[in-house]
Amino acid sequence: MSETIDPATNYRIVSVVYCPTGTKKWAPAPPKLGPSRREETLMKLMHKFAEMTPEQRPQDPHMDGADLRFETMEHGGEYPDAMPQAIKLSDAEGRSCIYVPITQDGKVVDSQGFLFDAEDE
Repeated sequence: MSETIDPATNYRIVSVVYCPTGTKKWAPAPPKLGPSRREETLMKLMHKFAEMTPEQRPQDPHMDGADLRFETMEHGGEYPDAMPQAIKLSDAEGRSCIYVPITQDGKVVDSQGFLFDAEDE
């Protein structure tokens, strides 16, 4: 099954999986098409994202956090520590979103601020 990727939807590649032919027990192997036929398939697992409208986002009407609930999700990540890798925020009406650490090249990073660099002329 193939789905057309909508350019208005955000996607993030979660993992790339190597599947040698014959290891999938739930589907028959495709027929051989000749000597140029490769015996493996490279598959991408993609996470599909859609924009959260204002009606879907958690709200804090009193701007004091009193009606908000925070739930830590998975911990650890690259290092054997107790850093939450995701925090779920829910409001009094049950709306929620998940916050994750900022990463760069697959590593968790901390912002050191912004730099202004004059453009070369």
